[in-house]
Amino acid sequence: MITRQTITLLILTVGVFLYLAAFERDHKPPPPPSLPSLPTVDTAQVKAVELQRGPQLFRLERGADGWDIVQPFKYPAQESRVMALIEALAALRPNNHIPDKESGSDLAKFGLDPERMTLRLEGLATNHVFRLGKLTPLQDKLYLAASESPGIYVVPIDFLQTLPREMDHWRDPRLAPLGVSRAQVDHLTLTDPAGPVLELRRNITNGTWRITQPEPSKRADPLRIRQFLEELQGWTAKQFISAESASSKEDMGLQPPVLKLRLGHGTNRVLALNLGGTHTNQTGFIYVHNPILDTLMTVSRTNTLDLLKQSPWKLFGNRQMINSFKSNAVARIDIHTPREKFSLAQSPTDNAWQIVKPTVQNADEELVGDLLFQLANLQAQSLVKDVVTDFGEYGLEEPSTSVVLWQFPSNGSVTNKMMARVDFGRVDPDNGLVFARRHDENMVYALDGLELQTLPDQHFRLRDKQPWQFENTEVSKVILTLKGDEPVEFSRNDLRRWSGPNGQLTTPSETTMNKTLDALGKFRVERWLVQGDDKFSVPTFGFLDTAERIELEVKQSGRLVRHKLHLGAANLQGDRYAATTGPDGQMVVFTFPEVVYAQVLKTYALLPD
Repeated sequence: MITRQTITLLILTVGVFLYLAAFERDHKPPPPPSLPSLPTVDTAQVKAVELQRGPQLFRLERGADGWDIVQPFKYPAQESRVMALIEALAALRPNNHIPDKESGSDLAKFGLDPERMTLRLEGLATNHVFRLGKLTPLQDKLYLAASESPGIYVVPIDFLQTLPREMDHWRDPRLAPLGVSRAQVDHLTLTDPAGPVLELRRNITNGTWRITQPEPSKRADPLRIRQFLEELQGWTAKQFISAESASSKEDMGLQPPVLKLRLGHGTNRVLALNLGGTHTNQTGFIYVHNPILDTLMTVSRTNTLDLLKQSPWKLFGNRQMINSFKSNAVARIDIHTPREKFSLAQSPTDNAWQIVKPTVQNADEELVGDLLFQLANLQAQSLVKDVVTDFGEYGLEEPSTSVVLWQFPSNGSVTNKMMARVDFGRVDPDNGLVFARRHDENMVYALDGLELQTLPDQHFRLRDKQPWQFENTEVSKVILTLKGDEPVEFSRNDLRRWSGPNGQLTTPSETTMNKTLDALGKFRVERWLVQGDDKFSVPTFGFLDTAERIELEVKQSGRLVRHKLHLGAANLQGDRYAATTGPDGQMVVFTFPEVVYAQVLKTYALLPD
């Protein structure tokens, strides 16, 4: 039985449900109001930064070579640290915002009256000022006010890590941040209390560098100078010393300096460094003074003072015995050795090389290329003496070996012009170095003795490595001789088929013969060894022991040409000795390609038992 009370409760329940359906459905709480944005910072447009804490002002400006500190002192700044602050401000996003009506006029409670620090960014079109207050009660955020943005922002404190703890922290630690000035440097000087130690100057006309002090003037190496300037930019200060805490310049070895380093461009001074004595408490460091910026600092001694105390030639001397040249500009090479005088000439039309003295024959392009490469990279290890009056002391009055390069005629001339000449004298028995000189200097250098040993001492060493060239179809007769056996002859019949002592060869045997002839017609000598008919009987080569001989008759251009190849022993490295008669009629011994010899062995199988 449904009572009146039950009906009443049912009506109330339905009413509550209808109320909720009508007024509460889909009524979510309103989103919090969006926070006002901080001023937009365009990092590329910022040209100056100021940090002010009370009366202390720290200002930096962007120049052509990067950022510079301009107040309270002038000094190059570390660009990475300046940009880290600017980028941090550009990425800063507020966690909260307190409108003016809530903050009221009591800015002191936020640390903004007065502010703890002011950051000012000056742009090409817009300036921004950020006033930094105190930390929030939880010490994890900061109160900040920004120009053109009313109210107070609550921001993360991470960006505070980009602020300099001390002014020196934003100094560029490099002693020589040359920037674009590095390429403009045209003179360098080093002086000590006694006077000039070193002077480098670049010729404004042709760009070549010379060591003009100490005399006599010497060639300087542009690569070494460039490397030094790069190393110079890597010299860094370990510590900057304030004028208040500095000792007297006499105590620091700076009055007078141990060394003065100066770089310049024309009449403009690019860099000035005075290098002093050893630091009182740090033996590996020295005092350095930059007189342009009037800055004292300490730097490592090893890469600075010790480096500069080397001899001028060791620092910057040009070690090249032959100036740089292009291979196709060389018309002729004359080589004079104790064993032979010989010459090579290059064709101006196809750049092919020939041996032209003592006989005319083709030179090997690869071997001549190696020779030119060796000459282009011929370097002295030391300058023995820069003023020489008696070259006989070094075996250079009548040099044992000379190399002369001639260039093709130019400017209407009909004769070749000398490009370079290097003379080699005696070998120093104490160190194995060979004395040498250039034709355009009165100085004596010392070179690695291997440079002389690896120069070709006879013309045949530059001979074409392909002693002959033919196709197997041009060979009409083959005679094979092995030790203790009579020579065996193979010849082509009228049908161009091969026949031997036992008649016509089978097709597989003919294939073997033709493959061998193909290999013999195209093989290249691995290395020329010795020349002379007397060398054939040298036991090392084993020609008399093996008595292997291959004789070929080749018909080319209507002429019958005979080639004779002697095959000898193999050395411990597996190189096979071989010999033939060269273009000048003398026997020449060389190493024979093992892959070709393997094919020759297959031909021996065609011999009758």
